Amino acid sequence: MGDSHSGYMLISTSECGRKVYIRGDVAKDFAGLVTGSAFKGQRVVSRLIQLRANAGGMQSFSNLNSAFEHMDIVENLQIGYKILQTSRNQPGGVYITSIGFVEQNAEEVGSGLYKVDYIKGPNKWRLDTEAKPSITTKNAAINGLCKTAKVAAQDIMPEIVTGANQNDRGKQFILDDGYTLYYNPRSFYSRKKVWKTPQQKQNCFEFAANQLGNVLLNAQYRQQKIQWTVHGDGSRLLKRALMRLQGQNLDGHTVFFAAPTEWMAGLLPLMRKCGMKLHDEVMAFNADDWRAPGNRLDPRIITEIQSFGPAYRQAAQKYKQAMQSDMITAFGWGTLASTPLTGSFIDSLMDGQFLDTMGPRETAGVLGGISLAVARRGRSLRNMTANRANDPALNPHMHPFKSASSFNAHVAQGNGGEFKSFLAICKSLGKEYA
Repeated sequence: MGDSHSGYMLISTSECGRKVYIRGDVAKDFAGLVTGSAFKGQRVVSRLIQLRANAGGMQSFSNLNSAFEHMDIVENLQIGYKILQTSRNQPGGVYITSIGFVEQNAEEVGSGLYKVDYIKGPNKWRLDTEAKPSITTKNAAINGLCKTAKVAAQDIMPEIVTGANQNDRGKQFILDDGYTLYYNPRSFYSRKKVWKTPQQKQNCFEFAANQLGNVLLNAQYRQQKIQWTVHGDGSRLLKRALMRLQGQNLDGHTVFFAAPTEWMAGLLPLMRKCGMKLHDEVMAFNADDWRAPGNRLDPRIITEIQSFGPAYRQAAQKYKQAMQSDMITAFGWGTLASTPLTGSFIDSLMDGQFLDTMGPRETAGVLGGISLAVARRGRSLRNMTANRANDPALNPHMHPFKSASSFNAHVAQGNGGEFKSFLAICKSLGKEYA
């Protein structure tokens, strides 16, 4: 694999470390990518040669499903490679398999506490990238799906944190005081693969759970009353932290869940054991967010909410009503998925038989109703497809407080209209998983 017949060329001649090979066609692509920037080319070449010593290290992305496949980011280039052991058919070494452009935020940070302030102006919210030792605000949050800490802190969580505090006059307080974000680094998706990021290597899930547990204990020790807003996958991290803290008193913490993905019938009992409180509204979902259908359809969650005491009877009843409505919706989508819109009724419309019995006004009403139903179905399909998109302008998972109409308006406005919004989803998912 490492000789001239295999298509790979040796690019490191040092006796120290692994040998580094690059595929011939990739070398040609690389030359085109750095044309016009000698300094950039030198930096990338230097990094390629350094792979003999640091390939697959703490600053590399690692494929979660393949132990020998890794990726490095240099300048704005993404370098993919495999680390192979010596075998009968190939010499051992680092084999560079791809080089291409990538969008990556150089200011990404690791897990931890970060202060977020409201600033009057076009950007509104500002993340302080210096990690804090403890919570300094009344309101705190744990992010879920996001591209970077900056996107989580400034584009996603402010709407959710203020939305969770609308009913207790907390919105203005948040604008004045800001909030503290516990940032939970995400995985990186590229080339249809999931990669562990350098931030995750330095702050693995277990480390982050332990760190969050210490944050909770520290706030309790300081007798702080913290209002938490936990979004999406942040609920998974919270559960892991609470599993480490069973028996500890955490009654100074109140939690609201925004579109949680962790199974709530398993998480809520852990909260009760620690004395944690639930927000009056408990949780919220966007109607088209189905990342965690179990949390919208599981009747056991009603019992768990009721177990927090009489004060939560209304919240349990509200969840029950929402669950019944969601069951109808889920059943309806299942029926639509198995029954194409080409039945005898549509055939009769196409043949004109059904419309022959109606006058012009009735005909216009029927066709208008069908068009509206198809349009609504199309928007919901678009939104549910966007559940996988890592873009706040498209994904309903990131907008649990928006109604169907306001979210559809948000998508259309943010993407240049209805038609362009469908194209935007294809483009976003292509970037995320390509």
